[in-house]
Amino acid sequence: MQVQKLQNAQNQIQREIQYFIFQDLENALCQLGQLEETIEKLEKVKDHPYLPIAMNKAILQANLSFGIYFDQYSQHNNKEGQFFKSCKSKAKSIFQEALNKKIIQNTHPEVKTICNFYINELFGDKDIYALQQLPLKQTQSKGQFNQNALEKVIWGTQAVDKQLSQVQNNEYKPPDAQKIFQNVNIQKKQCGEQLIKNFLKPSNNSSTSKNQDQKPNNQSNKKDKQQPTNVKKVCVGKQTMEEEFEKKDDQFNMQTQNQQNQLKQNQQAMQLEKKKQPISHENSAHKTIQNGNQIIQTKNTQQIDKSTKGTQNNKSQVQQQTNKTQGVNQSGQIKKK
Repeated sequence: MQVQKLQNAQNQIQREIQYFIFQDLENALCQLGQLEETIEKLEKVKDHPYLPIAMNKAILQANLSFGIYFDQYSQHNNKEGQFFKSCKSKAKSIFQEALNKKIIQNTHPEVKTICNFYINELFGDKDIYALQQLPLKQTQSKGQFNQNALEKVIWGTQAVDKQLSQVQNNEYKPPDAQKIFQNVNIQKKQCGEQLIKNFLKPSNNSSTSKNQDQKPNNQSNKKDKQQPTNVKKVCVGKQTMEEEFEKKDDQFNMQTQNQQNQLKQNQQAMQLEKKKQPISHENSAHKTIQNGNQIIQTKNTQQIDKSTKGTQNNKSQVQQQTNKTQGVNQSGQIKKK
């Protein structure tokens, strides 16, 4: 029973080594094929910004390959070192066959540099004791966060984890050279189609339009005459859309400004009403209307103040008259005596 467990563990490690080496080999050849396709399509375009990006993709794959070999050697050299060397030797023969059959042309200097890195450093006979990396090319584009790229990386990581779990639990048969070459050719074809779609299609349309302009054709002249009107229509449509957006912005700004002014007026009215309101008066009448933050007080207090002041004045006048009459009466009584 113990021997069976050890045998299963050894088989699992060997399957992992095969998976990493041969899956990496297919990825490396696909990246080199795509790089050659990109160079063939875009090399005639002077200083095309995508060329160094495509080169960096292949260089990064080469650096990743060296990291994978370095990791596998560090983990399994003691127990599975011989098996690791046999897998590496088989991968080297497939890589060399791809060069001999011109699956990878290996004519451009940058492609040659990467291929030599694989043959001499990864597939060489010397042991891998230190990590080595190829330098990247400088690009014109600035690094920016891309949500789609991040989602692809996460999806790719999950797919690799799923494949690795299947390899660990099931039998694994490494792909042969023909299967790898078939996938490389598919990747090269798809890469060429994407390059034409993204970079070369506008230039082809412009060249065909120039050839048509050189031919004397009345219809083309009519179309050329109609182009300014179409441009005007587009410009007018764009202008009207911009005007509508500006009008909406102005309306929104006016509404917010009116609301702010109304709020300020309400606050000022509240402060004035508080200043005018008597503190010790008990008969002051006021109304409160609850509507958000607005409080409107009535002017009954002012009218009551005026009425009370009038009654007080009347009382003082009556008191003065009574005092006078009392004084007169007292003086008359004194004279009679």
